[in-house]
Amino acid sequence: MRNILLLIFFLFPLLSYSQADATEAIITGRVTGNGKNVPFATVSIEGSTLGVSTDADGTYRLLAVVDGEVTFIVRSMGFKSQEKTVVIERGEISEINFVLEKDFLGLEEVIILGEKAVFDRKISPKIINTISAKLFTNTQSISLSEGLNYSPGLRMEINCVNSGFPQLRMNGMQGVYSQILINGRRIFRGIASVFGLEQIPSNMLERVEIIRGGGSVLSGSNSIAGTVDLILKDPALNSYELGVNTGLVGVGLQNTGGSAFDYSLNFNTSVVSDDTNSGVCLYGFYRNRDPFDANDDSFSEIPQVENISLGTRLLHRLNGRNKITVDFFNIHENRRGGNQFEYPLSEAQMAAGITQNMQTGSLEYEQNFKEDNKLLVYLSGQHVIRDAYRGVKGVFGIFDKTEENSYTAGIQYRLHVNSMNLAFGIENDGAWLKNNQILKKRDNTIGDRIKVADQFVNTTGLFTQYEQAWNRFLLSAGLRLDIYDVKDESNASFSNSGAVVSPRITLKYDLRKDLQARFSYAEGYRVPEITDDDLHIEISGSSKIVNAVCPDLKKESSRSYMFSMDFNKHVGGVGVGLLVEGFINQLNDPFVTEVKGPNKEGTIQYIRCNADKTATIKGVNLEFKLESHQNVMMSGGYTFQSSRYNEIHEFGEKKFFRTPDAYGYMTVDWNATKKLRISINSNYTDRMLVPIYGANPELRRTKRFLEIACGIKYNIQLGQTVLQLSSGMKNINNSYQKDFLSGIDRFPGYIYGPRYPRMIYLGVKLGNLL
Repeated sequence: MRNILLLIFFLFPLLSYSQADATEAIITGRVTGNGKNVPFATVSIEGSTLGVSTDADGTYRLLAVVDGEVTFIVRSMGFKSQEKTVVIERGEISEINFVLEKDFLGLEEVIILGEKAVFDRKISPKIINTISAKLFTNTQSISLSEGLNYSPGLRMEINCVNSGFPQLRMNGMQGVYSQILINGRRIFRGIASVFGLEQIPSNMLERVEIIRGGGSVLSGSNSIAGTVDLILKDPALNSYELGVNTGLVGVGLQNTGGSAFDYSLNFNTSVVSDDTNSGVCLYGFYRNRDPFDANDDSFSEIPQVENISLGTRLLHRLNGRNKITVDFFNIHENRRGGNQFEYPLSEAQMAAGITQNMQTGSLEYEQNFKEDNKLLVYLSGQHVIRDAYRGVKGVFGIFDKTEENSYTAGIQYRLHVNSMNLAFGIENDGAWLKNNQILKKRDNTIGDRIKVADQFVNTTGLFTQYEQAWNRFLLSAGLRLDIYDVKDESNASFSNSGAVVSPRITLKYDLRKDLQARFSYAEGYRVPEITDDDLHIEISGSSKIVNAVCPDLKKESSRSYMFSMDFNKHVGGVGVGLLVEGFINQLNDPFVTEVKGPNKEGTIQYIRCNADKTATIKGVNLEFKLESHQNVMMSGGYTFQSSRYNEIHEFGEKKFFRTPDAYGYMTVDWNATKKLRISINSNYTDRMLVPIYGANPELRRTKRFLEIACGIKYNIQLGQTVLQLSSGMKNINNSYQKDFLSGIDRFPGYIYGPRYPRMIYLGVKLGNLL
């Protein structure tokens, strides 16, 4: 399979030259909107890979346009897209100008890369939410995880006071039920996803696209709760940006170990050839965050982090109908929790230290044919090495080394005929996971190496997706067959294999031009494999917590139902958007955690098994948007949900732990002047149940949290460069956990609520695209 895919990769670029029908035409023009030039708008040609962005004056120049009748499409954030069909003749120099209409609610800014089709929200079969680069900036979110709270149904949480292990919960379900994509591909997986959401800097992202519920069959069957697609920045025009941010965590608080600095530096730059057929984008990020002690017991509640990320994206158009895209990034991170940070890890009273190196690369070839038909061939790979030490001096220590190599390769073809779209393809992915641990004993002697995991997982997927429009109806139906094989050399009894068929269907009906109703049904599954959660170790002075998997663990399957009403209309001088979305997820043979211990050595085991009965997660997502001519934009989302097992589990409870029944957010942005922007945002988290394990286990009900933040940005024009100054405060009212456990014997998993206490920040940016 892999050899065939690689052969196709190299043959198709050669064959494409014989299919090209290009001519050296030059198209120039200007894009305006609301009486002003529109910078950085995208001007592209339908059915081709040709495209360019307008400069700071709204002008563009496009070369090597396909001969004959072509359709130009112009898109820009905040404006409605526009199309113009013209006839291009060989050697012609033409001027084509565009006047865009304001898109108040951002309904036409969605691009679904996973399906390689362009939709706006009103005609998309699924509800798609977008977190833009502007939102990351306005909320001072320097990493991906910090910005994910600002989308309906999403909530970020921290699960360990020592390592700061983050997790994304979508529609009330744990992070393992969500699929993280990069440019529509399943690259980000395995142990890379443990800390990856916090490691990925926001400056490398163009936007994030979110689909709740069962997504497309093209993105896999594991997306039970939904998909989060990270869209990397394209080299669209010559640009540069350099930024420095400094934050102070815990400012003005008493009974803490003192404030902690959080410093970061980032840069982006892109260079495009004169004919716009080639381009390269480079980005880098450095972060250094001090540990924060929230209750003045000398042990950290927010870990120390040092992160260096470097990456690039290269694009080359072989002719007007095809292109090759290459992505590569490297992330190196050191993080440490515990106390006595001035000591080496193994000499500190208690330490949890992790060093992780991740290299990720991808190669994609796109060939366009007539009638907007497309062929996609892609290959991606990821290599992760993680070295960790977790220990308590004079009690025990665990040296842990994990290595994972994974790949994804596939072919897709998308056929467009009149109002019908048909996509089909084949995909193969595999992952090798190895984990070895060495125990440091009380007398400081080193024990034997223990092989915890030596696992290989291979999955081959065949899929097809059909879309058909009839007047007000739109049908999207997909079917995927996955054949999986799991083998673990360290535990032969754990090996597993099987085949799963996952159907997915969506119906959309336009009740009115401004009101759409949608219904969807999806099936999915989770492979019975060793995951990153099973290798995570938590420690305290009195115990250590290790994870294990039942040898008879079987696959978990799911059924998902969603119904929504989506209203969007421009009323007078205000754009109004309102979404009501209901969801039901039923899990069959759900994975649950059984807790055993502590034993005489103080070891507590988390054992992943199948529950005897089903689990049901249901709820309602609400979203609203308001935007006025007075440059004020308000948006918010709120989720009511219930997550229950259909039988009693730990502590006599059916409820999912760490899952509030309600949570939400709100953002307000005001462009006070052309240079000054003021942003206010908030996050709400309702009460939840959080367990404490150890010699005296207990279940606590948390309080509610409402955190409020405010920030300002001011732009100073320096010729062709903009200097942007920013400042603000997060969690102004310090709505933060007040009952952290103290001392070396604390249970490390007892952490909940907002990520940071009160925090102030200052930032400076310099660039030509601000």
